Amino acid sequence: MSADNPRFIRHLRAGRKSAFNELVLGFKDRVFNTAYRFLGDWQEANDLAREVFLSANRNIRSFRPESNLSSWIYRNTLNSCKDRLKLRESLKKITGVEFEGAQNLRFRDMPHRLFGKKEMELSVQAAIMALPEECKEVVLLRDIEGLSCGQIAEILGIENDTVKLRLSRARSALKDSLGGVIDA
Repeated sequence: MSADNPRFIRHLRAGRKSAFNELVLGFKDRVFNTAYRFLGDWQEANDLAREVFLSANRNIRSFRPESNLSSWIYRNTLNSCKDRLKLRESLKKITGVEFEGAQNLRFRDMPHRLFGKKEMELSVQAAIMALPEECKEVVLLRDIEGLSCGQIAEILGIENDTVKLRLSRARSALKDSLGGVIDA
């Protein structure tokens, strides 16, 4: 069943377990990948993905059927990621302890000639984590998730040209931070 099928949406709103299971199966990889790339921590992304689906189940009545369900899920995922980052910062201020995750990795700390697939992935993840939030969102949705600029504009509630500008800035920053090892 298509995620944007009105019948599917009605089944979700009616609390049908089969519809919720289908929603999770249809979006779990995308939600987890977005959260992981945004947060840089596997366990935290896994926890956040669960929270996103539980929240979607609780708040499905707020979904407007004229919208796209995938956009709604992405928007909820990004908002949850931003909330999690704010929580990290608050905890850091209170405890003085910084979260140990991929955002603390630096590409330049790794010798170029020793790069394997995992090291490259960690370097790219660290470079993404270092981007400003608005650039991180668009590069994740466009280059990692493969969404169109129009879809991203809908998800973020911004103009298409703003998406393109942020994407250009993000790619330029990635290219600079990765020192020419990959083309951004």
